[in-house]
Amino acid sequence: MREIDHDFDPGDPLASHDSWDMITRNTQLAVSGLYYWTVEADGFKTQIGKLVIIL
Repeated sequence: MREIDHDFDPGDPLASHDSWDMITRNTQLAVSGLYYWTVEADGFKTQIGKLVIIL
């Protein structure tokens, strides 16, 4: 699993956004496929979703 730390100030307009450099946990460029993501935050419900990459 690769983790991306989200350290935006809650008052920042971009606080609900983040980015991924498309490098996998194995330090390789992501390939076309279905990826699952999870967002966990203290005091909030965990969110799970899917992301499709087509190159």
